[in-house]
Amino acid sequence: MKKYIVTEGKFDRLLLEKLLSDNSNSILEFVESNGFSAAISTAVTLLSSNKGKVIFIADADTNDEKLIREKLGQIKFLLNHASPSHNYEIVLIAPEIETLFFQDEDVAKVIAKRELNDFEIKLAAASPREALKLYRNFDAKKKISLIEELTSDIVYKMRQLPKVREIIAIV
Repeated sequence: MKKYIVTEGKFDRLLLEKLLSDNSNSILEFVESNGFSAAISTAVTLLSSNKGKVIFIADADTNDEKLIREKLGQIKFLLNHASPSHNYEIVLIAPEIETLFFQDEDVAKVIAKRELNDFEIKLAAASPREALKLYRNFDAKKKISLIEELTSDIVYKMRQLPKVREIIAIV
């Protein structure tokens, strides 16, 4: 059965392709969208056409557990209408996918291009886009180049993160 990983954008797709490259096979296809609403629409279309299993991966856009549960419930509601058989998985990354760069000390050091103390790492994980702006002067367009900088050692460390392991288990 074909599996589709639906993301909110190009950066998310490229990062996930890099992290899942060892697990990729011919039945796994990455589909980038242009934002959250477009990703929902893409997932609904894929589910409605019964093309295969959909793995919907998006930013939670918050660290608040209650708000994350609410967003998850809304996504499930929308996807259930397209696929009553529940041929999908949903992964929300809190607060956003860039937080994966700041959950491991070695990865964070490479991304920030300097040593970070525990407080800086926690702060960066809580607000990773702001951290990327601060440490790397990256805006949305520039950060795509960051993926090219990820060495095999860094990719290996990122694959050990709980959220990445969750995604690997699904695919």
